[in-house]
Amino acid sequence: MQSNFIKTSMSGLIALTLCLPLSAQDNFSLKGSMPGLPDSLRVVLSDVEDPNGDFRTVATSFVSNGAFELNGDLKAPAMCTLYVQRYVPSRDEYATSFSTRVMAEPGAMMLSTEVPFDSLRNKRDVERHVRIDGSRSHSQFDSYLKTLMDLELKEKEAGYLSAKKYFASNGNEDTIVKYDAIKNAAKAELLKAQQEFIAAHPDYNISA
Repeated sequence: MQSNFIKTSMSGLIALTLCLPLSAQDNFSLKGSMPGLPDSLRVVLSDVEDPNGDFRTVATSFVSNGAFELNGDLKAPAMCTLYVQRYVPSRDEYATSFSTRVMAEPGAMMLSTEVPFDSLRNKRDVERHVRIDGSRSHSQFDSYLKTLMDLELKEKEAGYLSAKKYFASNGNEDTIVKYDAIKNAAKAELLKAQQEFIAAHPDYNISA
């Protein structure tokens, strides 16, 4: 009887041990769908928190029947970028149709939107039209976006305008000074707002 108990316990322990690697590698999932999402698009989720730009691919999948599912290893909340990419045969590579930031965390998450794919990929404020459920960290990020997205877009537009005016004026010094001042003012305004948000929400993962 004792021998049977030992055998049963060992079998259970072995089974548990075999399951552990699978659980560790499959502790994150993100399912997504949107109207008009073509099949065979590639979907990539990258951890973009490394300040040196050494981004880590968390998961990769392909769209099938207008939906996708990503599964990967993510041990803690992380700022990620979700890339939806189309294959370009002439270049033999994938080009990004659109991307959106995601505060991903271990567990099951869901992406949804009412905006059709063709419309979404032409928007600069994609994150306003995409909903992420299942992540407390992303809910905190939504709070950040509601507060600062307009300033983020303003800072980006100022950067685009500065570059555009540089080329249009053939590097005219007065033009550069004028539009660089606009760009730097927008950048400073965004930084100040970010610092205020962090001070008001020090416990948010996004604040880190």
